Amino acid sequence: MSLSKILFVFSVPAIRHRFFDYGPRATERPDKQSTSPRKTAASSPSQHNVTAGDPIATLLDHFASYRVPHGWFIHFYLVSTGLSALWAYQLWYGGLAFEFLAVNSGVQLDNAMSTNQVALTWCLMLMQGIRRLVECVIFAKRSSSQMWIGHWILGLLFYAFMSVSVWIEGSGMYTIYDLLLGWLTMAQLHC
Repeated sequence: MSLSKILFVFSVPAIRHRFFDYGPRATERPDKQSTSPRKTAASSPSQHNVTAGDPIATLLDHFASYRVPHGWFIHFYLVSTGLSALWAYQLWYGGLAFEFLAVNSGVQLDNAMSTNQVALTWCLMLMQGIRRLVECVIFAKRSSSQMWIGHWILGLLFYAFMSVSVWIEGSGMYTIYDLLLGWLTMAQLHC
């Protein structure tokens, strides 16, 4: 289903050129017309198959005009690294956010990841976030490229959900350990 939506969006040039091209592949937006022939030709209305009075094209152009600078890519890796640290703290100390998600995840113990698998996937995700963050800080060059704000928001959501997905399938193992510790404590108090 998702693949069919993606293929549909990419098959409509008016959408593809407005929302998916960025950097060197991007066409100039109507509000920032360039005098260079290559960019002017790429941004002409015939490129998008629209006419000046087309309300749908005007609406698409309006939404496409919301852009963020290429330098904002760093936010993806700040979110990734920050949330990896947050979930490590939550898992280690049994925080309320972890407890809420673990209890409501519906993960069955027979399908749960082991604690070693959770630790490995969490470490790999943390290392990826740190690596990309360092690349952005040290090696990234200034660029005038921009991306559509919708993609920036989707990138932030992707890293936020990935930070949970690397441990959620093992959350049943952590909650069962908490239950066993609770039962052992209760048994010791009653003896």
